[in-house]
Order: sequence, then C-alpha cells, then structure tokens
Amino acid sequence: MRNPELASQHRAFGNGEHFCIGAHMSRLEIQVMLEELVPRLRNPAFAQPVEFVRDYFVNGIKSMRLTFDAEG
Repeated sequence: MRNPELASQHRAFGNGEHFCIGAHMSRLEIQVMLEELVPRLRNPAFAQPVEFVRDYFVNGIKSMRLTFDAEG
C-alpha cells in the first residue's frame, strides 16, 4: 500500500490498466517546452538544493529552483 503522506506528491502517468490516455501528448508538450526554454536561459544556477520525492513507485524531482539572467 502507498504511503499516505507521499500520495499527494505522486506525479506520474501510470502504467497498465491505469495508464493515462494523454501521457504521450503530455510528454511531447514538456519536451517541446524545454527545447524552447532551456537555450534561452543565461547563467543558470541552483537557487537551493534539489528536493526529491521518494515513493514506492516513483522517485523524482519535487522541486528544483533555478536562478538565471533573462535573454537580453
């Protein structure tokens, strides 16, 4: 059984019979967004340590705060 304290932090598209029908579109949207956004960041740096989600099913990034200079 899933840890109830972590259940609200769980972010995934699932698998098997509970696989999200929009998962492929969501992944493509995220890929395109990052391909367009990341090259525009100047002098990126971590503003604080990266926070991770630890779960029975998913291990991933919960928070990754960055600072950067805007493209001029």
